[in-house]
Amino acid sequence: LDGVKFTSKYYKKMTEGNRKTVVGLLVKVAKELCKTFNSIRISYVCSDEISLILDGQEIHSNYHNRMNKIISTITSQTTLFIYQELKATKNPDLEDLCNNCVFAAKAYNIPKNLVETYLKWRLIGCKKLIFDKNQKIENKKDWEKFGFLITKNSDGEWIDISTDFSDKRIIKQPQNEFYQLVNDKKSK
Repeated sequence: LDGVKFTSKYYKKMTEGNRKTVVGLLVKVAKELCKTFNSIRISYVCSDEISLILDGQEIHSNYHNRMNKIISTITSQTTLFIYQELKATKNPDLEDLCNNCVFAAKAYNIPKNLVETYLKWRLIGCKKLIFDKNQKIENKKDWEKFGFLITKNSDGEWIDISTDFSDKRIIKQPQNEFYQLVNDKKSK
């Protein structure tokens, strides 16, 4: 799920505090999605994106393998949840986003054995986003250095675990054009 024009239009006009608020609301929305849809196993939030890992058996049983149905339902629910959360802040600076918040979605059918690889790819995508804007991570505010993985804890509650990028750097392997994260302390 990707917030339409969140970064290109709305985030640019926002104060740091309001951007932090919106990212926090997206984490909250991702948790709500996890609670609402039984097929979601893991969620990952970064910037204006929410990545969801769905259980294929749940989709087969409850949606008759109609990915377009579950994707449109999740996208609609995400838009509704973020609208409600933004409205509840009663923050006039977030009103423009609140009245225009829309999400787009893409779906990929990946086998179980590639789920970990997919999540690493999303994690690298979040990290790469920082570097593509030619901004050093040291110049980022603490909340901008994180992606948030939402998963169930041992009690079955949905929790978010932040991934701190400040102690990692991204490298590109020229032989295969893949990116990987490495821990700066170990790579020096």
